Order: sequence, then structure tokens, then C-alpha cells
Amino acid sequence: MKRSLDYSMSKFGLKALGRLGARRVVCVGLASVIFLHGAVIPAYSDTNLLPGAPQLYTVQPGDSLWSIATRFFREPWRWADLLQRNPQISNPERLFPGDLLVLGQRDAGVQLKVLRVEKMSPRLRVVDQNRAVPSIAPDVIQPFLVSAEIRQTAELPDSGYVVAGTEGETILGQFTSFYARDLPYSSAGDYYVMRFGERFIDPDSGEYLGRSVTRIGTANLIAGDEISVLELVYSRLEVEAGDRLVPVKEDARLPYFFPRIPDVNVQGHIVGIATGVREAGLFSVVTVSVGTEDGVQPGDVLQVTRSVAVSDSVAARPVELPGHSSAHVMVFKVFHKASFALIIRARRPVNLHDHISIPG
Repeated sequence: MKRSLDYSMSKFGLKALGRLGARRVVCVGLASVIFLHGAVIPAYSDTNLLPGAPQLYTVQPGDSLWSIATRFFREPWRWADLLQRNPQISNPERLFPGDLLVLGQRDAGVQLKVLRVEKMSPRLRVVDQNRAVPSIAPDVIQPFLVSAEIRQTAELPDSGYVVAGTEGETILGQFTSFYARDLPYSSAGDYYVMRFGERFIDPDSGEYLGRSVTRIGTANLIAGDEISVLELVYSRLEVEAGDRLVPVKEDARLPYFFPRIPDVNVQGHIVGIATGVREAGLFSVVTVSVGTEDGVQPGDVLQVTRSVAVSDSVAARPVELPGHSSAHVMVFKVFHKASFALIIRARRPVNLHDHISIPG
């Protein structure tokens, strides 16, 4: 946070408005209001622009970089290639509500200019430098950032485990008290209840990629000892003997994701769907069979394709037809051999074992 008293606009901002054909800047006392009029913006001709893309767009609260990019471009993951760096933007890869986006045409292709247009007034205001427009909507992926992993072994370091309910139960519901052993220290006495889940296998090679570990509840310490007593204060599934207990950490702040094409050639498959079904739609979380060993990074966008097998009546045998792009996913959490990804565009449902690759 910083405090600032605004009286004037930067020289760069005035020059930028001049290039856009701004008629004038009117100053009244200590307040200045910017009028954009007669802006000369070349006609759209690049095939990456969607029909009807606006000439000017003001970033709104609730926008995400992805939602804005999809309004303008057929291939929104190329946003990074189109963003023209502007010195007046403190972090050119972040946009704020009120920023004005202008599309322009140059010989090298479409250029996206970012201008910060503000009404200046002689009043003290508080500017929160961290309230940028997110790259994607955070609600769907936040639980996976905080409490989901893919591990190579069935071990969870620095964890205790559920022994049984205080009355000998092996299946526990919400508000049940239970015994646990080997609890690591928790300053607040709060623990996540974790469970190993699905095993991920590469459908081509049969290679083991890892196993999911997800949070199924939260427990609070009542009495600590060699054998501790806890109360299950929240659960989305029944807790069982052997489920793991890890100290609660502060919720992870949403990292900044900038959708982009991967730097490396990536080939793989959809090997898991978070909801446990065989197909997924827009804004669902999936597991893909590529990870750090493949050079994948958070923010990488991959296209999803599915080949179709048909019967060739002339050749009298089944034929596999080339697949067409059915969806795009963005990787947001990367592990050694696999990663979590969010479906950010979908023409058809995404199925288990669909192919993933660089958009092309």
C-alpha cells in the first residue's frame, strides 16, 4: 500500500494519448479530465482477432486476463506475444480495473497497448498495488493449490495418522472425536485430514506417474500426547483409520498465471479428472501426464485432441482418423511426472486419455 497525491499526468501518458488522437486535456483548477476523441485505430486484419473485437476496452472489476483475452483473440494464449510494454505500467504483465486497452495494427501483427487513464484530483487516495486483475478466476484452483498433491510414493512426510474413534469406530463423521499418533507440531492445533487416492498411469507406456493426495477434512487437537485426541470439525467424506494428518498452513495466495505456449514440445494425455468421472467440462480440473521432467511450467497452455476410430467400408477394417482440437487446458501446479491443469476453453467434453500437445 502507498499513499499518493495526484495532480498531473506523466509525460509518457500525454504522449501516448497524442498518438491515439486525443483532442485535448482540459485542466480545471487542480483537476484534469482526459477526453479521448477521434482516436485513429487501423482496421483489423489479423486473423487472430475475433470478429467484432472492440476498439477500446476498459478493464472492469471481476475481469481476468483470460476472460479479456478471449474477447479479443482466437488464440488467447498468445496474449503475452501481443502485450506492448509500457513504462507507465509498474508491472506490464498485470492489469488493473480502469486500465484502457487499445488494439492497433502494425506490420509485425496486432499490438495491444495498455494505457492507464485516470481522473486526477487533489485528494489523498490509497493505492493498493496488489489488487491487479487475476490471470484466471481463482475459485476453482485455490483448493488444489492449498491441499492437493501428486506424490511418487505412498508416504506423506511430517504427518500423523488416524487410529480410531474414541469409542473404537473405524469410520468417522463430522464432530466425532478420535485418536491419532505421530502428530507433528501445529501452532494452532489444527490439522488437515489427507487421503491417498487415484494412481495415475501413462496410457501409452504404462509408466506409473504418481498418486493423488487430497484433503478430506479438518480436525482440531483436544489433547496432545503419544496418542492424541482430536475432533473432526469438518469433513467432506467419511474419515477412516489410516488417513493422514498434516498441520494446517495459511491458505496459499493465488500465484500469478500468465497463459502462454510452452517453451518445449509437449506430448501427453489426460490421466485424471478431479470429480472422478470420465469426462469434464469448462473450468474443471484435470491431471495431465507431463511434469517438470518434461519442461512444463505453470501457465503453459496445451490443446486437447481426441482421435476417432471408424470402420472403413472400402478397406474393410477400422481406421483411426486424425484428432481435432476439442479443448485447451492451462497447467497451474506441476509435479515430477504429472501436473494439475484447468480447462479454460472447451468445444466438447474432455475425456480420460485424450491427447494433449502444444496448440497448433
